Amino acid sequence: MGPPQERFTDHGDDTVTDNNTNLIWSKNANLCGWKNWWDAIDYCSGLTLAGHSDWRLPSIYELRSLIDRNQFDPALPLGNPFMNVQSGSYWSSTASGYVPSTAWGVGMFDGRVTRGTKDLDGYVWSVRSDNDSLRLF
Repeated sequence: MGPPQERFTDHGDDTVTDNNTNLIWSKNANLCGWKNWWDAIDYCSGLTLAGHSDWRLPSIYELRSLIDRNQFDPALPLGNPFMNVQSGSYWSSTASGYVPSTAWGVGMFDGRVTRGTKDLDGYVWSVRSDNDSLRLF
């Protein structure tokens, strides 16, 4: 049995794979600044990065999968290769079933899951998955 696999693989093309989920994230966690929820979805779906155009806004479960609640500012695992991670809230694609004018997000300062009004601005972090990736719904 070899050494344990690293949590993240930096592909050197501005993308990073989370080896726990096989999700591929933009290495830069702040490619576009603040956007409201609808503009965040549009931005991700229109993004071409590292030769791929199938980027999307992550679900709340996908976004939350990055979080290490033992870390702060950012609440990401130690040694992660991401850059430009902001302390504020990042949008997920998951709308609230209870309050349709809101959607879920994650604050990267402490990893707290929050719900915000869709017309407010939040940060945007793009994700994609290959055919063999586990997609968290």
